[in-house]
Amino acid sequence: GIDRTDAITGQPDATGGAVTPVFAPYLAVQGTALYWVASNSATYTTPKGAGAPQLPLSASTGAGSGTGIGISGVALYLMVNNYDLWVVPLTGGTAEKLPLAQSSTYLTGAGNAVYIAVSGTGIYRHVYDPTKTPQDAPNVVHPQAVSFTGLASDGTALIYTRSSNTSVYSVPIAGGNEVALGTISGVAGVLGVDSGFVYLYPGNTVHQLAK
Repeated sequence: GIDRTDAITGQPDATGGAVTPVFAPYLAVQGTALYWVASNSATYTTPKGAGAPQLPLSASTGAGSGTGIGISGVALYLMVNNYDLWVVPLTGGTAEKLPLAQSSTYLTGAGNAVYIAVSGTGIYRHVYDPTKTPQDAPNVVHPQAVSFTGLASDGTALIYTRSSNTSVYSVPIAGGNEVALGTISGVAGVLGVDSGFVYLYPGNTVHQLAK
């Protein structure tokens, strides 16, 4: 999902040049690497571990500020200006804007797919295909006429919250009916999910809810 942890990287560049700190307001982990989108919508990666070089993945889209990130097994997805959705392969290249008519709000990766919560219409799925230019449009897999406040996945289910109540919901990735996992105090966003718990932030505290 989208990790809203503030971070600043200050490693040498890949050629061993001078340190150039890059503010990384949105950070994600995939395998042995870290990925982030900078405020100008350029994207970067670095291997885990102290002293690893920061490597540019894609240049600024030129369309505004980077405001979110999601990772699949093959591509990085970034939100720009809180609504436009762009994609770049994890091998690097030029970011491409996806044909998503509605504004994306939250992203989460599962396998080679990324799932996109779009308030008012539902949750969409996209798999990056390196052989296609332009990419296919994301397709809706879980219609929901609601306003989302968070989205995450454990690989088998999509976990989400919405603004209309304080419940936390789960729906199988393969499709099916949603199930309410429980409620918490206040409308919350979803920080992440592991094998046993969903982690949420209603306000300035972090809560966990058993799955």
